[in-house]
Amino acid sequence: MDLRQLRTFIQVAETGSLTRAADRLNTVQPTLSRQIRMLEEEFGTELFERQGRGMKLTEAGDRLLEHARAILREVEHARADLLALRGAITGSVVCGVIPSLGDRALVPFVRSFVENNPLVSLRLVTGYAGFLIEWLGRRQLDIAILYDLPTLSSYDVVPMVEEPLFVVASPRAGLDIGVPVKLATLASVPMVMPSPQHGLRKLVDKAAQRHNVRLSVRVEADSLQTQLELARTGFGWTVLPPSAVAAELADRQISAAPLCEPEVLRRIVLVLPIDRSQPYSVRVFSDAMAEHVLSMVRKGGWPGARVIS
Repeated sequence: MDLRQLRTFIQVAETGSLTRAADRLNTVQPTLSRQIRMLEEEFGTELFERQGRGMKLTEAGDRLLEHARAILREVEHARADLLALRGAITGSVVCGVIPSLGDRALVPFVRSFVENNPLVSLRLVTGYAGFLIEWLGRRQLDIAILYDLPTLSSYDVVPMVEEPLFVVASPRAGLDIGVPVKLATLASVPMVMPSPQHGLRKLVDKAAQRHNVRLSVRVEADSLQTQLELARTGFGWTVLPPSAVAAELADRQISAAPLCEPEVLRRIVLVLPIDRSQPYSVRVFSDAMAEHVLSMVRKGGWPGARVIS
């Protein structure tokens, strides 16, 4: 087995076709077919089911795919670390991000990071916290930005910022960011909330249970945009972090107010695996993100946020 065979295997698995994989790799189909057969002979099992013109992973192939991606990423990280000794920051960073982080917080950082590190390939993957943790454990991510959860105890967690949650509704609701809304108020209005396994919902439900408040949830929607649109059009109220609705609030598409009694806070953290060394590009990314958040909060660019000391 060599790295070329693993790259071929990944391409065939992702495209489901020797022909399409050959186009991607700029080679001919018989070459790829031979490399796949060599891998199958080495492992003593079929990695693909041949289905007409398509290729579908077997159970063994599906397991190998996870390992193959991890192996190639480790090789890439090793190359980048050695180049860093000569002063060149290269390599790649695959970062998982929760949807509600908000473009206002993320986009300026991405622009700055790419401009300052032109040789680093950056890929952002959006997903809910549970998925991000799973992908981090499977080495599909290098780093993740998400809520601080109890399940993170086996990871390297870098606290960044703490922000309040806002009640969000249509402009007609007349919510005012200077007039907090009590948690008990949410029992008497129709709510649009994420499903119970969602991190933000867990925060709100925990506070509600602690204060004997029963939310009147009319619709459950895990899509941030769906929550926003339903709230904006007056279908119901929702609860979101201010960083996720800053643009809509500035354009007066919605009205919003801090959630209080109790104040419900979410902590945003950087999460890295501790079972493997981090390539230099990931360390640079982590440090730059922490510095960006600190600067943003100090300049008032993150409404209501506080740096976690």
